Amino acid sequence: MRVRPRALVFALGFLVLLDLVLRMPLALPLPDDFRLPNRTTMGYEEFVAQMGRDDNVRIAVVGDSIVWGGFAEPWDTLSAHLDDLYEKQGRPVSAYNLGMNGAHANDLMPLVADLVEERAADVVLLNFDMRFYADGSVVRRYPELYEKAASTLASAPADLLATGASEPATQTLEQRIDAAVSRVWRLYAMRDYLAAALFGDRPASALNHRMNRLRADLFGPPLYGKKPPSRLPLKDIREAFAVPELTEDNTQIRYLTSTLDLAREAGVAVVVFAGPADSKLLDSLDLWDRAAYEANLARVRRIVESHGGVFYAYTDAVPGALIGDSHHPLGAGYEALAEAIARDIDPLVSRAESDRAAGAGGER
Repeated sequence: MRVRPRALVFALGFLVLLDLVLRMPLALPLPDDFRLPNRTTMGYEEFVAQMGRDDNVRIAVVGDSIVWGGFAEPWDTLSAHLDDLYEKQGRPVSAYNLGMNGAHANDLMPLVADLVEERAADVVLLNFDMRFYADGSVVRRYPELYEKAASTLASAPADLLATGASEPATQTLEQRIDAAVSRVWRLYAMRDYLAAALFGDRPASALNHRMNRLRADLFGPPLYGKKPPSRLPLKDIREAFAVPELTEDNTQIRYLTSTLDLAREAGVAVVVFAGPADSKLLDSLDLWDRAAYEANLARVRRIVESHGGVFYAYTDAVPGALIGDSHHPLGAGYEALAEAIARDIDPLVSRAESDRAAGAGGER
């Protein structure tokens, strides 16, 4: 097949122009309801950089799948409903979804440290998922986060920084070539970010999700709905809620308190919140010990407050009908949770608004 020189020159010129455009800071901003693609950090650095440029008060909503929105579309998550709420009130406040599926306290510590170091958040809203505090073992599900915020993380306990770490692997030839190409070709370097910005996920996963959503819209049942007990892993739920007495020497609690200490030292307010649970379901099927659960929440409250944080429990803030399984809200459940949280954190947010306004006035 013959290729015309003019077409080749045009194609090369277009690629050069695209490469220049992609080097501009606001070439392709992420949508307001952006969340990290499932179990990845695709687009993470650009997301944090975009937060850093926001003139509004920035609320970083940090946590696991409860924050990410395991039973909701991006526009129906907790952060999205908080964002909508402040927009309707005409307030200069932005909420960002920094949920990462499966993340434990040891994964969230470097994330918060990075937000602090990049000055990308005024308030951190940190989810406390008690189910992930039973096991003392530490697995780094997002190890790349530990490569960021080195100076801020340096003040964390050395044993926590070492636990779960692995020896850096020797780069393969393919990885070295990949790094070299990324340094000179912006389009190639931004491929993950572009996929995250354009599709919200890896292209194949995004296409599969949209097909499932279309099928649900056309034929039902709804893509996200309340699961009956027969479709729930009841044994796993019972084990997950069987959390022993939590104390400050619990490994994951130590990561939590270190996170609080890092943020406090930088003057960033942290609100720790325990999310909702379908207590009616858990009670009726004897899936938890409610008294032991509440006692643990009380212990965690004291620990959080002793490290300068604020703690709220929202166990019954969302009706069971608006919870997809035992603890993940549906979209309408996130709306109810956002309203409850916004009321409680309003003093902190109002103070941050005043501080931002005063800072902007000083700059002028």
